[in-house]
Amino acid sequence: MPTIAFVLIALAALGILLLTSAVKIVQEYERGVIFRLGRLAV
Repeated sequence: MPTIAFVLIALAALGILLLTSAVKIVQEYERGVIFRLGRLAV
């Protein structure tokens, strides 16, 4: 039983790391899009 709990904890930690990295990537993508659209508008 303890091994199952350990695996679940490891998966939860991995999921949190993936989620935070995905949020950072989306923020960078939005900045890039706004930059490009600003250049096109001017």
